[in-house]
Amino acid sequence: RSSDLSDIPDVWLNLAHIYVEQQQYPSAIQMYENALAKFYSWKNTDVMLYLARAYFKAGKFSRASLFCSKLDTLYLRMQFFCSICP
Repeated sequence: RSSDLSDIPDVWLNLAHIYVEQQQYPSAIQMYENALAKFYSWKNTDVMLYLARAYFKAGKFSRASLFCSKLDTLYLRMQFFCSICP
């Protein structure tokens, strides 16, 4: 039985990567946002970084900065939790 391609996150991300390479930034941004919402509950740092990059390349610097700030916050939390683990 073949699986539905719309249920595979890598398909969405690869398509978004292609859009970035083709400088179709609005389409890339839409794909990254949809993938974050559908598959990752807005918590995948790799995809958030891809999204920030797409916003930056699209010239939407405030949106890129917003996602970079979210990544900084997540990174600091991760450092804190790792520092208190034995």
